[in-house]
Amino acid sequence: MFGASLAYAAAMQDDEAYQNATPAQKYGNWFIRIPGFDDPLKLPIPFEIGYIFKALPEALVNMMAKEEGGEEALKALKQIVLQTIPGGSSYGIPQAIKPLIEVGLGKSFYTGRDLESAYEQSMVPGKRTRDNTTDFARTVGDMFNVSPIKIDALIQGYTSSTGLALVQALSFAIPTPPSPDRAALRASELPLVGGLFQPKDAGGIINAAYERMNEAKQVKTTFDGLMEKGRPEEAREFLQENLDQFANAGLATNFTTTMQKLSQAERAIRASNLSPDQNREQLDRIKQTKIKIAEAVRTAGRTKPQ
Repeated sequence: MFGASLAYAAAMQDDEAYQNATPAQKYGNWFIRIPGFDDPLKLPIPFEIGYIFKALPEALVNMMAKEEGGEEALKALKQIVLQTIPGGSSYGIPQAIKPLIEVGLGKSFYTGRDLESAYEQSMVPGKRTRDNTTDFARTVGDMFNVSPIKIDALIQGYTSSTGLALVQALSFAIPTPPSPDRAALRASELPLVGGLFQPKDAGGIINAAYERMNEAKQVKTTFDGLMEKGRPEEAREFLQENLDQFANAGLATNFTTTMQKLSQAERAIRASNLSPDQNREQLDRIKQTKIKIAEAVRTAGRTKPQ
């Protein structure tokens, strides 16, 4: 398995879905290409054995293959270690209450990220939905003004993808008000079976760029704070240790502004009267633009000032 994982990781270096996957998706599954489908089949690895003999060699290949692969692999390996320790990824919280606490805090213990984006959190809870939000969660969320995204997260936390598939099946019996046609669905967005496929344009690269830009903002804020507190020597020492991130603070603002404008364009397209195929084409075009910008930002973020 170790040797096969090395070969698998080498073969996936030019695969679009693999490169756009988040570390959790990439190292927690095998991606299997099926003729006729744009999105690969996602086969979960077998926990501890999979972490050691699949995720570990894969991370080593990615560290050698690409410059940004090392940073991503180190984060993934940290999560792998937590996964192999009983209760590590959940900080010892019993599984019986872990999903409730995650939803209450609005954070995933596995990824460390918010369950909802900043834009989603700015909306009324009952209207926080995504393209893949179940109609059951939409109906219940709208009725009780509770986030449908969190309802789906709670269901998945207790039942994994099986529960969401059942809820999707029940959703067909729930009447929904007329709305603009949704984008034509890809394999990863299909009801019931969508969770078995990996979207070719998942948020791995975009999330990594956001993380890098957030680090740059934190460095600048820390430097400015040290100067304001009258600690110039400490501030200069901190700056020397973090010159590359400090230099990208201005880039971070431009990146965030550009991505917000692209997200606004996505929302306008979803609310338009375009046909499903036209809707999908326009959304795919914007998503590819986001990925290209994020990749350029990650590359710039690795360039240290002279």
